[in-house]
Amino acid sequence: MKFFGQETENLEVLGSICSMLISANMLESRYHRFYRAAVEASLKFIGLNECYIRSMDHSHYEMIPHSVLMYLNYKNTLNEDELAYLYANVIFNKSEHMKIYHEDAPTMEDFMESMIMKGKVNDDLTVIYDEFLEPESVSSLFAGK
Repeated sequence: MKFFGQETENLEVLGSICSMLISANMLESRYHRFYRAAVEASLKFIGLNECYIRSMDHSHYEMIPHSVLMYLNYKNTLNEDELAYLYANVIFNKSEHMKIYHEDAPTMEDFMESMIMKGKVNDDLTVIYDEFLEPESVSSLFAGK
């Protein structure tokens, strides 16, 4: 049985934990459960959405909440590796994020082109390359890379 105020107290504790984790730049996957809980509770902290992505286990593509994707669509401070994971995640989960997938497709293609020009390859980029790079449409600019 829940008592009046218990949920509020739990949110305050969660908020305090997340505030400390964010301030200390604690991004290991073991802290992801706190960031996930804060996002699910709609708590607002500067850097929460970025910490959510950075603390995820990047060995698989866990569904990213719509609110995180929308925030990062407008205010993106992720580095190239984090962006590659984010875009690969959206592609992998596109059946659930079809609207975001279609809105972000041009941005993802531009990102893909810049990664090709830099000669970068990793598992996440391979997902992006497989999605958008058509062999018959590869320009001579990309062919050498």
